Amino acid sequence: MDYGELIRRAFTLTWRNKSLWVFGLLAGFGVNTQFSVDGPGADNEALALQLQDIFGDPENIQIVTEQLLALVGGAVILMLVFFFTHLIASPALVDAVNKLARGGVYRFGESFSRGVDFFFRELGLVLLGIGGAIAIIILGTAVLVLPIVVFPLLAIISVPVGIVVFLVGLFIWINILYLSERALVVRDTRVGDAVEEGYLLVRRHTGRVFIFFLLNLGLGIGIGIGAAILFTLLSLPAGFMSALAGGSWLAGFVATVLVFWPVSVVLGGWSGSFLHALYTLFYFALVEPGSPPGGTASSRGPVTPAAP
Repeated sequence: MDYGELIRRAFTLTWRNKSLWVFGLLAGFGVNTQFSVDGPGADNEALALQLQDIFGDPENIQIVTEQLLALVGGAVILMLVFFFTHLIASPALVDAVNKLARGGVYRFGESFSRGVDFFFRELGLVLLGIGGAIAIIILGTAVLVLPIVVFPLLAIISVPVGIVVFLVGLFIWINILYLSERALVVRDTRVGDAVEEGYLLVRRHTGRVFIFFLLNLGLGIGIGIGAAILFTLLSLPAGFMSALAGGSWLAGFVATVLVFWPVSVVLGGWSGSFLHALYTLFYFALVEPGSPPGGTASSRGPVTPAAP
């Protein structure tokens, strides 16, 4: 398998079709580009004095508590919004890359509509994934803790074994889910059939899946490091803007949002669509060995797992 060609193909597809970045951002697969609330140039000593004045008055404490509850409520609502957009955007992105890479015609609206069609099946796959992850955590914890309860000296063996069970279980389950999502959308199948295909692909191509998993992880880390460097450079003009406003923490926060937020959105959208598309192309390479990345098959024709 030519992993370099997969990366080149994914980059080309996502760079030429920037509307995919919208799906990548909403699907939530982009590199984390959050930034500090304090902002560059924040006066931490002045902030500490302000907090001391606030929490020194019971009335102020009540006001701050109400504000914090409102903030938490808003954060929960925002998380739910992103969760529901993921259920639409992720299958929509699979559909878009499927059409672009395998000879179909891609239109943003049509792929979005396909994402809506797969909403409940994607929800079922996500809930199944959460349940499987919980089961793996329980199993790994049991392997780690139970021998210690019986005989404490067994910790020498149970700790590394428990960690291995946890990591291997998560690796297998995560890749089954990722491949299942591609099978779900590309083959327009049921959740159970998609998970079965994902399992067969991981079992038959464990070595390739492991190499690709490490490659994908390395790309994510590399993009994250690049983003950190970029935001460090961007902190200079943000700090200058904060200094012009008097150096207060609020001014620093506003300056940070103005400078960082647009770049964060663009970077998150691109990286999300790129990494997501890369996994879709990897799926095609597994089910259509010998074909160039993306193949030339019809955009929605059924595919079956290749024999080892």
